[in-house]
Order: sequence, then C-alpha cells, then structure tokens
Amino acid sequence: MVVEILESITITDDLIEALKELDSEGYELALDDFVYMAEYEKVLPFVSIIKIDLRDMLLQDVTELKKQLASYPIRFLAEKVETIDEYRQCFDLEFNYFQGYFFCKPETIQTRHISALRLPLMQLMAEIAREEIRLDAIENIIAHDIAISYKLLRYINSAFFFRGREISSIRQALLRLGEAGIRRFIPIVALSHVGSGKPSELLRTGVIRAKFCELLAVSLAVEDVSLRREVSEWFLMGLFSVIDGIMDEPMNQILSRIDLSSKIKDALLQEKGRMASGLLLVKAYETGRWNDLSEIGGVLGVHSDHIPRMYWDAVFWADELTAGL
Repeated sequence: MVVEILESITITDDLIEALKELDSEGYELALDDFVYMAEYEKVLPFVSIIKIDLRDMLLQDVTELKKQLASYPIRFLAEKVETIDEYRQCFDLEFNYFQGYFFCKPETIQTRHISALRLPLMQLMAEIAREEIRLDAIENIIAHDIAISYKLLRYINSAFFFRGREISSIRQALLRLGEAGIRRFIPIVALSHVGSGKPSELLRTGVIRAKFCELLAVSLAVEDVSLRREVSEWFLMGLFSVIDGIMDEPMNQILSRIDLSSKIKDALLQEKGRMASGLLLVKAYETGRWNDLSEIGGVLGVHSDHIPRMYWDAVFWADELTAGL
C-alpha cells in the first residue's frame, strides 16, 4: 500500500510526524510531481518512490536529480509516458516504474504488410470468430507455427490449466480446452507470441479487460438472458481493445481482415452499443475517472460498489494466466 503525497502539500512538522508514523506501520510513501526543493530533505528519509511528471521536467534534468538523491534508497516513477520513445528514454535512465498509455498505442510505421509473424494470428482470429469452430482448421494453423504451438503446449501444461496428465499434441490441447476455451485462450496465446517485443503490461491489460468484460456480461445476463450468448464476444472485445498496440496498425485496418461480429466492431471502432459501454467502464476504472464510472455503470445497470471486486477478480485471473505464457 502506497500513500501518495501531493506536490501541493506544505511540509510542516505535523506532516513529518504523520509520515514517520505511516512509515513505521509499513506503508510506502511516494512524492507526486517531484521537483527538488530543500524542504523535502526532511521527508526524503521516509520516501520510497518519487514520481516525475514528464510534462514538467526535462529528461536531461533527471540524471542530475538522481545524483542529488543518490544517498536515499528511492525508486523513480515516470508518469505521463505517452509514447514508446519516451518509455525507451526513461528505461535508459533507469526509471523503475512507468505510468501512462505508451504501451497501448501503436507505433507509427510508414510501410506495413502482414508479416509471417502476424499471418497465423490473423488466420486464427478469423477461424475463432466463426459461428461454428472448425477444429481441424485451427489445429492446422497452429501446427504450422512452431512458436504458437510451443506457447500453447507450455500453457496447457502450466499450473493454471494442468489436470494431472501432460498434453503433448495440438489436438489434445484443443480438445482439453473445448469450444469455450478455444475462443478464450487461443487468441491470448497467439497475441502473446505476436507481442513478444512489447511491454508485458500490454498483453496483461488486454487480458484483464477481457476477463472484466466477461464477468460484467455474466452479471448483466442475470437480468437479460439474451446476453448469455454474447459472453464470449465480450471477452474477445476486451482482449482486442489492445490489438492495435500489439500489431502497430490502426484498429480499423486490423478488424477489416477479421470477420468479427458487428457488435464487437461497433464497440471497438465507434464506441457504440452495450459492449462499448462495458469497455468504457473498465477503462474508467483503470484511470480512476470515478464520475464516468458511476455514469456508465448507471447506464448499464451495474452498481459501482460491485466494480472493484469484479476488477480484482479479473486481475487475479489475468496474473495467474499470463504467468504460464
């Protein structure tokens, strides 16, 4: 648990005593939007994390700041990291943490073609989006891609899914998963392969959103039974919300090559429909936009008190799953 001290707070004796008490009770302390001032010397012995706003401090000034604070065991967090270049610069400056949307945005690349790495993913997505699963077609695609085959077999034999007997073939793995499992897990395995050069948090974000949207759809289906048929689509929609960042292509170009349902495409491309509201809900929770959360939850008929539990369950599930990939 980290207690954040805002830059607007005045350093007083009472504040110092309060921070000492929090430190003694095991809380970590973070200074927000840090710009060095002499009065901070009184609280730095209790601080674990310093947050640097990239919009307020030049990166070339960070090296000097780190020298000033070298005597303290402080970790550095870069916030408002909006581009992959900013992330790389901060990484080179040995920041410990990164906050922002750099990993969810595609890199701009002038020439684009479907590489050999991405082709199996697109073929798999097209098969999984079919109304009826064609097991032979999916097996054939996976069997011809060594990396995806390896990831699938490693995953199916991981602690997350292990059932007491090792699976050694693609066919066995698909039969173990079943139709619901194929629609849910094969896209994750394939995306983890294609996104191997990306920050791991990108795939994790997609998996959390997917599970959250699935849990949300199941909850809403209690009142609206027609939603029960859409649960797998809500999952796929949440997962695909990061596919542009993984594949470095605009979302509309990627989805034009996959025969997804109109509801998923409307949600991802136009923010239309109930699925879109589900995705906007989880995004609002991710970013702490509580007024938006309450408003969207009201439209969907979800009480805001239920959302934290749902999100935590999604995080727990995602962390267990991605540990095996």
